[in-house]
Amino acid sequence: MTKTIATKKVAKTPKQATKTIKKTEKAPEAPVLTRTKSGSNLILDLCLLMDCTSSMGSWIERSKVTLKEIIDAVKIQNTGLKVRVSFVGYRDIKDKERFTILEFTEDIDLVKNFISKTRALTQESPADYPEDVQGGLNEALKLNWLNNSIKQAFLICDAPGHGKELNTSGWGDNYPNGSPDGFKIQEQMKTFAVKNINFTIVKVNNDCDSMIKVMQENYDSLNLKMNVTDLAEAVKNKSSAEVTKAFVNAASFMLSVALGGAGKSGEKFVRKGTPLWDTKQLAPQQWLS
Repeated sequence: MTKTIATKKVAKTPKQATKTIKKTEKAPEAPVLTRTKSGSNLILDLCLLMDCTSSMGSWIERSKVTLKEIIDAVKIQNTGLKVRVSFVGYRDIKDKERFTILEFTEDIDLVKNFISKTRALTQESPADYPEDVQGGLNEALKLNWLNNSIKQAFLICDAPGHGKELNTSGWGDNYPNGSPDGFKIQEQMKTFAVKNINFTIVKVNNDCDSMIKVMQENYDSLNLKMNVTDLAEAVKNKSSAEVTKAFVNAASFMLSVALGGAGKSGEKFVRKGTPLWDTKQLAPQQWLS
């Protein structure tokens, strides 16, 4: 039986050829970087992984507008830091534009322009509530992550992936047994951890809580911690400008942590007490979790 895989748009960066879909290969564990005071030896690989269905239009715009501000904030603390950014937009299984992908590039204006042209749309019929989160994770794992970089992935979504273990929202799911491509989010999160990719999910509502729990259990099982930036209450009760400010602050903070950022005491940020799922509790010496 022949399996048909929906097409995807892949942007070409300089010296970058069009990618083809293939199975994710397990990469060797990245070496530990020695951080110099100037930061001149640091490379940051930053991946924005985003649900690009119709309900996410405001977040696509927010990511484009704030990208340079977030990167500039981190560069101020890390003189000479080299930043490469990639973008993975995903929709649903049968959507014609299932994926929209830009490989890692240092050209931030190129990334902003690419995001600007990314459409928030839903094409699958009949539509269901979950989206192809597992497909998006698979595409992010296939990106050209450098072995000697500090790696950070941000997932921004408002709907869970397919499968009754992930989707407990009560809304319909055309694929209740999970990804029709056979992707297991449990194994995918373990792969992110094995590759030393710091992982943060931006939580914009409560519908993804079950999925987040599964993701954390598997990522954290390798002695790493998946971080959750909880903006659900802000999205409900705050203005768009306030949500944007909270997003910038949280993203900048998490990148600083990934890079070994220091608080006033000069020590690295550490996790203390119960997980912080409320950005109002953001403070030096504490992780968002």
